[in-house]
Amino acid sequence: MRADGVQKYQPGRPCAPSRTACGERACPAPKRGTKSGPRAAAGALRISGRARPAHRARRTCGGAPPPEAPQAACHTGACLPDAGHRAAGRAAPDVRCPARRDGGRRRRAERRSAHGRGAHEGPPYTIAIDAGHGGTDIGAEGVINEIQLTEATIGYLEGWLTQDENYTSVRTHAADTFSKNTERAAAANSAGASLLLSVHGNSDPYSSDSYGLECYPQPPGRTHHEDSLRLAHLIADKFGAAGQRLRGNAGVRYIYYAGDDESGYEKQVVEESDSTVYSEQTFGLLEKTDCPAVLVEQCFVTSEADVAAWGTDDGCRRAARLYYEAICEYFGTEPLPGT
Repeated sequence: MRADGVQKYQPGRPCAPSRTACGERACPAPKRGTKSGPRAAAGALRISGRARPAHRARRTCGGAPPPEAPQAACHTGACLPDAGHRAAGRAAPDVRCPARRDGGRRRRAERRSAHGRGAHEGPPYTIAIDAGHGGTDIGAEGVINEIQLTEATIGYLEGWLTQDENYTSVRTHAADTFSKNTERAAAANSAGASLLLSVHGNSDPYSSDSYGLECYPQPPGRTHHEDSLRLAHLIADKFGAAGQRLRGNAGVRYIYYAGDDESGYEKQVVEESDSTVYSEQTFGLLEKTDCPAVLVEQCFVTSEADVAAWGTDDGCRRAARLYYEAICEYFGTEPLPGT
C-alpha cells in the first residue's frame, strides 16, 4: 500500500512489509474505465491510482496513509480474481459444442434460481463457512497471525451451526489447509449453499492504531448483491452493538481490483453509498460463488487493542456468536440460547 492509500499487488512479490506474500497467481481484473450508472453520491470514497510499469512495480514505503483511508488487509492472491483469459475485460472463448455450452448455462441459472433472493430451500439451510487463508498461507502477520483468528472463529461458528437443526454447515476447505478460490467456491456451490461467509483479519503495516471491522458484500451488478448487502449490514450492526468500531460507512464497503499481471494490481475501495456498477472484479471467492456471500475483516491483527477484543480465543468465540445471530436473523430463525 502506498502513502496515498493504494495497495499494490504484484504476482509473486510481497504486498506489504509484513508477511503477506502473494503466493497464488491471479488473473487480471477487467481494465479500468468501464463503468455504468450514476457516479457516487456525496460521501462516497474511491481509492485509486495509476498502475506503474512492471519495472517500477515494487512498492516503497512513502509514509503513513491518512487516518481514515481504507486499509483493506493485504491478502494473498487467493483473494484476487483467479486465472482465466489474459485479455483484460474479455471472457475466454467457449470452445465447447453448443449443446454442452447451453446445458452448462442452464444448470448455472437453475442453481442461481434455487439459491437466489427469496428462493432459499430450507430449513435446514446450508451455510458455507470459509476461514481466510490456511495451511502454509498464514495471511497477515501482527500481534497474531491472521490464520489463527480465522480458524478459531470459523471453528466456533461451525459449532453453533452444527447444534442448530435449522442449519447445515460446510467448510470450503479443511482446517489448516490451503485451497484456491475456485476450489473454495466449488465446495460451496456443489453443496448447494444458501449463504457463504468468509472470515479474515485486517492489517496496517504503517500504524498499529488502525482498528475496526469491515464487511465486503458482492458489489452492485452481481446476481446476489441485494441479499449479500443485507447480510453484511446484519453482521456490521451486530458487531457495532457489541462495541466494535465500524470502519467507513457503517462498516460496509465494496472492493475492486484493477490492473494486470505486467503492471500489477491496485485495490479500489469504495463506500456502500457508491452504487456504480464497475467492470473491475471484486474478491475472487465472492465472484465465483453461486449464492449471497460476504467477506468480513473481523479486526486488525496489527492492533493490540483490536486483537485483545476480537482476536483472542474469547474474542473469536464472541465474534462467531455474532455471525451466527446475523445468519439466524437473515433467515428468520430463532438462535439457540447462549453467548
